[in-house]
Amino acid sequence: MLRCILFQAGEGDMFDVRLNGVALPVTTRDPQWKDAQVFSPRPQPISGYKPRPIDPQQRLLRLDCAVPRNAWRQGPNQVAISISARGESKPKPVVQLEKLEAHLTRLSDR
Repeated sequence: MLRCILFQAGEGDMFDVRLNGVALPVTTRDPQWKDAQVFSPRPQPISGYKPRPIDPQQRLLRLDCAVPRNAWRQGPNQVAISISARGESKPKPVVQLEKLEAHLTRLSDR
């Protein structure tokens, strides 16, 4: 599974996510996601910061995408995220990728 956390994505914005050129289906879309490790729009602190409470006003978009096993490559892998459609929100701010996570399991763990 590939998890993308986006900042300033509009409620109706749609995204195309690809891993090594393979289109990934979005299995979870959470426009109310909150993450204590993301400080946007403030700058990220240096590593080793003390945990802080989650800002109740924080609005991030979480996209979880299913990744077929054959999409992964040994060595470097390339992720591409593009906006395929914009929602009705105005103004339309620049969407920023805040965090990208790959959740992997070994075949022997299944």
